[in-house]
Amino acid sequence: MVVTDLDGTFWDRTLTVPAPHLEAVRCLDELGVEVMVATSRRRRVVAEHFGRVGFAPAAVVLDGAMGFDLADGTRFHDAAFTVESSTEVLARFRARGLDPCVYVDQPDVDVIVSPTPATSAAHLAYLGAVARTGDLDRTVGAPGVYGFSVTGRPHTELVGLADDLTVLGAEL
Repeated sequence: MVVTDLDGTFWDRTLTVPAPHLEAVRCLDELGVEVMVATSRRRRVVAEHFGRVGFAPAAVVLDGAMGFDLADGTRFHDAAFTVESSTEVLARFRARGLDPCVYVDQPDVDVIVSPTPATSAAHLAYLGAVARTGDLDRTVGAPGVYGFSVTGRPHTELVGLADDLTVLGAEL
């Protein structure tokens, strides 16, 4: 088995897979070597971009929170937060005055943000159509939360939050 990262490794900045990389995958397949991808990206992005080139590997996404087979959609790994844990993480963000992006795996949305998200405008623009404004308390009160994030904040705002999350078991 060969496992590869995506950004800057398997595909370029435009999320395009260079032809030599696809040829390498074909050669590995002929040799009976499976190729798997591992990325912090979301399931939908990986499936969409590989679907364009007809490549359907197994993939570990969202920083290891989920694993699935692109060929048939079978999920082989699922490490969503428990409702209790996601509720506590959200409380820690809010105690610092921050409403995070909450990553989910729903048919039409990957990220839920509050009406006043703490993440940068550039991050919101990047998320685009896969993000929806919603009730974060309701979101974390149901199963299926895979991650939290904010970007573009001063380091000084995030140091205390990092310490708070480490106490909960987060690794930085």
